[in-house]
Amino acid sequence: MVMSIDLEVAVRKLWSDLPVEGTILRFSEGTAISIGNSNISKQSTTTLYRNEKRRIEFKAGRQCAAQVLGRLEVPRDARWLVRATDGSPVWPEGIVGSISHTDGVAIAVAGRRQDYRGLGVDIERISYRTFEFVQRVCRKEDIENVVVNPWVSVEQTITMLFSIRESFYKCIYPVLHLDLDFHDCVVDVDFLNCRFQAKLFSQLGAFAANTPNVHGRMVWVGEYVVVLCIWPDPHVENDESVMYS
Repeated sequence: MVMSIDLEVAVRKLWSDLPVEGTILRFSEGTAISIGNSNISKQSTTTLYRNEKRRIEFKAGRQCAAQVLGRLEVPRDARWLVRATDGSPVWPEGIVGSISHTDGVAIAVAGRRQDYRGLGVDIERISYRTFEFVQRVCRKEDIENVVVNPWVSVEQTITMLFSIRESFYKCIYPVLHLDLDFHDCVVDVDFLNCRFQAKLFSQLGAFAANTPNVHGRMVWVGEYVVVLCIWPDPHVENDESVMYS
């Protein structure tokens, strides 16, 4: 199946005006994913064991990362990312980036460290979420958005709040190395303009003070939500980071 043009075009708009490279890959039954010297034929997800499905999506994410690193002119032998001891990808010197994948779709973004302290990307399939899930992911002040938000459905709103927090943690973790709970992230979301600002809960003290300008963009197309979280270098001027001040 060919990538939905609407999804591809919408996602690319997340970074089209930024010094960020990104790519999205959708793979389905009969699609071969070539990584280095290996070829992986993806069968129907209903016939795959969960670990096999995850393995294929993992390698698709790495292929996306290799593509964006190529656009940033990273040497070919440094484009295949290795894992750190905590499982996170190790990006080449001078590069920050992020990878996400879900149900046959993978995405990666990367930029130069001179422009960003961190980048985070997340893609999720919109689906029904249990009340227990909402309690685990949402802070008390988020519930109002879930109940009264006129712009998107309840399922979209909850998935978006979850995805924002996922991308936020991916964005800040390589710098702060914090093991965080969902409630440690405070978000201010403008659903109409598909923008948000995120920060650490103030009771985290100095760590919270280190993340004043983390902001991002989001889009939902069909059954997917995609979020890009941006932590600009403090010396780089960026009007979007103060849009809520």
